[in-house]
Amino acid sequence: MNKVTNINLERIVDSLYHLCKPSLINLFRSSVLKAGLLKEIEEITDPNAIYPFIPLMFAKNRMVSKLANEKVHALLHQVPLHLLSKIDEKIRNSTFSKHYNQLSEYWYNLKPSIVDSYRGHSTEFVVILKSLCCHPNGYIRYKAIKTLAENSIEEAIPFLIIRANDWVEEIRILCFTTLNRLVSKELIDHFIESLPLLKQLEIKTRKEHLLDRLELIRKIESLLATQCSDALFKKINSQEIIIARYAFAILAKADSKIEQLLTVTLNNRDIVIKVNAFNLAHNQYDSDQFLIYLNKIKDDKLMPIRKKALYAFIERYPNQAKGILEQALFDRSRSIRHLSRYYLKQLGISEFSNYYRDAINRQDKPIKLAILGLSESGNKDDFRSIQPLISKNISQLNAAIINAAFKMQPKGWKSMITDLLSNPDQASLKSFANCLLEYQDSYTFEEILELVYKRNSLMHIRYFIRLLSNGYYDRWMVLNVILGELTLITDPNIKVLFEQYLHTWIHHNCPNKIFIRPCHENSNTCLDKASNLLKHNPTNSLYKELLENIKCFIN
Repeated sequence: MNKVTNINLERIVDSLYHLCKPSLINLFRSSVLKAGLLKEIEEITDPNAIYPFIPLMFAKNRMVSKLANEKVHALLHQVPLHLLSKIDEKIRNSTFSKHYNQLSEYWYNLKPSIVDSYRGHSTEFVVILKSLCCHPNGYIRYKAIKTLAENSIEEAIPFLIIRANDWVEEIRILCFTTLNRLVSKELIDHFIESLPLLKQLEIKTRKEHLLDRLELIRKIESLLATQCSDALFKKINSQEIIIARYAFAILAKADSKIEQLLTVTLNNRDIVIKVNAFNLAHNQYDSDQFLIYLNKIKDDKLMPIRKKALYAFIERYPNQAKGILEQALFDRSRSIRHLSRYYLKQLGISEFSNYYRDAINRQDKPIKLAILGLSESGNKDDFRSIQPLISKNISQLNAAIINAAFKMQPKGWKSMITDLLSNPDQASLKSFANCLLEYQDSYTFEEILELVYKRNSLMHIRYFIRLLSNGYYDRWMVLNVILGELTLITDPNIKVLFEQYLHTWIHHNCPNKIFIRPCHENSNTCLDKASNLLKHNPTNSLYKELLENIKCFIN
């Protein structure tokens, strides 16, 4: 909630409610709200604050009801349409807290005849009718949705779609009848903004009128594809995933739009849309067209698409497959590099080191990927091709060289890694941490402490904590180091990281885990350090819990 807490909201609503209460005091009160209260109401932008304002729209105090109406209108405008059905459900099922018991009477005691008071096209009436479409009383919902459709078709369509799944049959029939009447070339553009609601209606599980519901949805989709295709193409790039995917699905059913659709989605960022586009091309294109399409997506940013393209080349175009597989040896995805080597072996090629060594020497391929490929397929002797690159001290290359040194383990590989980590960047540290988690026996805890830990470097400590959290090291030795460092560090951000680790350490160190009991020397050392920390931070509950945990193991 923006700038307004729940406590402030209760106070604001309470102030408005007391203005509405019939009393002699209110007769003499000023009818003008304080500027501070108006400013606080204006600052409320969270849609979750809408519920206590809805009953106030029906208060007899005209100033309060108008103010509540404006607030409900503004907050409803903030609600994305795919969340409107949840807002509707919460309004219908909302149970007001004790604080709002009397306030709720404005809402729950309404009669169906109240709807007759709001026939007109004013914004105020439309907002009230929208709210009444979500009323728990079925008679009120029926009259409200009918009146809203008569007053404003555009505003009514989202609520007609929601109420088409109402549990009251008369309301469902009314909504289906009205929607069927509205589905025409002249009015179909009003449905374009309600795509998420249409999708939600399609997957609803209510069995009544199921065939009618699906028939109506298909009718709307068909008209949208033919009459509003430009708008649908824009929706494919929507930030709302449900809208983008549904727009694609509608256009995919229109044969005349497939070529344009597959072109538009080439650079789409959503993996589901990209996979569906690939499947559409696979099913609709002839052999020549599909080959052109594959050449466009074989270097796609998304790994699953590159992999599907590679499989398609292997299965459908064996003559071109060898060249594509050789290119895939340098793919940035390790799984695709492995896949390409596997299928090249089926073609009789078993030596891959030459590909990577030549690429490193000629530098006609990304050198980082050539290093990674060589580390996966070569041996320690092949590391000679990589060694001259160490002196270049290039960030991304250093990360790949560390990876290669771990896997190939040439003579003196640990000293090479030590040199590369003497003044590392994030990429090098990340590469070292990933490799160490894969080859945990390569380094002892003392070696890691010397290589990775730097007391005043937040970056180093993040990776150090990551290694401690995911590795298998003597937990009491680790605790001893952490407690010692907590007495020395001054950076609050680093202290938070260590305390988060301590919290995890405590919950993983249960007294019934006999196998992790410390030796006498370690236990006393940790106990002394924890006691010292608690002495300097007597109110810290984490240190108290840690001290009790250590004592459990000693005793």
